[in-house]
Amino acid sequence: MVRRSSQSKSVYWGAIVLDTFEQLLKAKLCGNDLRVFLYLCSKMLHEDNTCYENQKSISDNLQIHKTSVSKAIKVLVEKQFIAKAVSPKRFMINPHLFYIAKKNPVEREDIRARFDKIVRSTNQEPLFYMNEDTNTLELSDGSRWPNPRQLGGIT
Repeated sequence: MVRRSSQSKSVYWGAIVLDTFEQLLKAKLCGNDLRVFLYLCSKMLHEDNTCYENQKSISDNLQIHKTSVSKAIKVLVEKQFIAKAVSPKRFMINPHLFYIAKKNPVEREDIRARFDKIVRSTNQEPLFYMNEDTNTLELSDGSRWPNPRQLGGIT
């Protein structure tokens, strides 16, 4: 029998949109890129998909050179798996691909809008859009994932 402690502990969950795995594969990330991304995801605050880790802390915890961390962050930002916010200085995990335990869809949309605003502040357009109405990840080129042709005609 499992015993419950008298001290209640909040448990938060995060969900990876399954299409994210396909996008990670397509991005052809190297090992350090993936390690940094997963590390940032593990340190993400449940309130807003942000992470306040600095590059030295990431380097120390993953035991990889700070230059490698910097290169990985650059790649992750370019591919829009994360965004780099300036004030306050933090990273934000793309909530179209990975989101936290928010039951209210309006809250999830608000977090996504904040991420998109950070991306647009760098003169880019967001690459991903999670459409909760159709449960599909839409890409900036107007296509959807999954595309029935990519699944061998299965609809």
